[in-house]
Parts: sequence; C-alpha cells; structure tokens
Amino acid sequence: MRESLQLAMLSITSRLGFADGCNRAESNTILLTQEFLSEMLGVRRTSVTDVASKMQAVGAISYSRSVIKFIDLGKLRNMSCECYETLRENTG
Repeated sequence: MRESLQLAMLSITSRLGFADGCNRAESNTILLTQEFLSEMLGVRRTSVTDVASKMQAVGAISYSRSVIKFIDLGKLRNMSCECYETLRENTG
C-alpha cells in the first residue's frame, strides 16, 4: 500500500510537471480527499491516512483537509520503490 500511494503521488507530480521543474499547473498543491485516494488505490481510507502521515512527518508533503502540498520531491522519491523510475523511463 505504501508504495502504491507514493507511486500515485509521484505520478501526479510528474503529470503536473512538478517532477521535471516545469510546473504546468503553476502550483505545488492539489485537492484530493483521502476517500478518493483510497478508492483510486483500492485500499482502506485509514491506510491512506497512515501513509500520508508518514510522508508528512518526513517533510515530503503537507496534507490537511483534502489539500496536498508537495514540499520535497526528493524525499518523496526516496520513500518510493524503484518502480517509479522504471515507469518514468518507459513512459517518458
């Protein structure tokens, strides 16, 4: 579950351009509920809460009331599995 959420977060940042430095959205903040993320990933909402709290504790994101702010993509990448880089290389 942890890797799924981290991969989803990194995919979102990539699609919005955060990951490559050309922020197409002109913001490092998105609006997503934990309920939506849990349904998208097929996991319990409490699992999303736990993992998001860990990401927030290390300073990768801030998360409050459906607002996710990406603070440090390097930390988010370090927390994720190698599948993100593989996905990026194969879809880039």
